[in-house]
Amino acid sequence: MYLLLEEMLKSAEARDKKSVLKINKSLEPLIIKEQEKYRSVIGLDYDNCRQSCVLPFTTFPDSYNKMIKDARKRFSEIKKRY
Repeated sequence: MYLLLEEMLKSAEARDKKSVLKINKSLEPLIIKEQEKYRSVIGLDYDNCRQSCVLPFTTFPDSYNKMIKDARKRFSEIKKRY
């Protein structure tokens, strides 16, 4: 999951919508499974970062800079924590 999330963040930073959405199709089910199976904070942390990468391309295009900044911060915290 970590490597997929890292790839997604890089794609989002590069404004590669196609790649972000493609990675999301693989990553979202893994995160949901993690959350359901373990009720873990890790799944929630990953999902929040994932959403910050995806939403500028699907729902909130005007918030791109803010959301990518948030995704970077969340990913950095995941990197430190896990």
